[in-house]
Amino acid sequence: MSNPEPVKGTYHARLGEGPVWYDNHLLWVDILGNKVLRYTPATGTEEQFDCDNMVGTVVQDATGGIIAAVLDRIVRIDPSSKEQTVFCEVESELAHTRLNDGKCDPSGRLWVGTLDLPETAASGSLYRVDPDASVTKLYEGVTVSNGLVWSDDTFYYIDSPRRTVMGFDYDAAAGTIANERVAIDFEALGVDGYPDGMTLDQDGNLWVCRWAGFGVSCFDPKTATILHQLELPVANVTACAFGGPELQDLYITTASKGLSDAEKAAQPLAGRLFHCRPGATGIPASVFNG
Repeated sequence: MSNPEPVKGTYHARLGEGPVWYDNHLLWVDILGNKVLRYTPATGTEEQFDCDNMVGTVVQDATGGIIAAVLDRIVRIDPSSKEQTVFCEVESELAHTRLNDGKCDPSGRLWVGTLDLPETAASGSLYRVDPDASVTKLYEGVTVSNGLVWSDDTFYYIDSPRRTVMGFDYDAAAGTIANERVAIDFEALGVDGYPDGMTLDQDGNLWVCRWAGFGVSCFDPKTATILHQLELPVANVTACAFGGPELQDLYITTASKGLSDAEKAAQPLAGRLFHCRPGATGIPASVFNG
């Protein structure tokens, strides 16, 4: 297991999030920088796609485009021309929420959540966006919607202030969830920080980033136990994804948001993209079938 190190690039995000690996590159976002980024490890190239507002998440489109959640809209980005078109709207009638973390389920539907902008009220929800551009609310009463993954017939989901990872029964055919329960409890396990983004490995373990916690924790959700801890030199660790040709490289996004000037000086790598080889193998990311 190697220690996380910054990648070849130099980009510092204010609020890095949402990494996803596809076709030899990593897509991720800088939410407060209004950018989608595409990092190619072989060359160290960092392409930037500017958006007109905060970008909560990004996924690959099956047609070769890029799908991004921008404030209250799902947009499709042409990677060649960088032209953007609106696919659908989500909570556009609400001024106090925005789209945040999301992923495609194994059937190619986009699941994306919203958060309360002041991060104090449970005014956010979790939605499913189907390829026909229909939007279905799946869960509500969320303050800061974050990490989400599917493991067989279980869906794992994070509302960060709760300091838990929730588990639900997942109906793949219907694209619905039921029977909420606590799968991982940070407080009970003595884990620092708040759960943020997460990913899944081939063994069904959850790799959960710790906001204000300086690292990533790997949990076995079947036993609710800690298997591994990765430490980073930055406090706000936001999301992670397996990538590389064999899906054995863990890419980790971080943020400088919320740090004082003194903390920024002590954490000069805050906002950088990190990577390491933690001794696990990921699963391929699903693409949007729209």
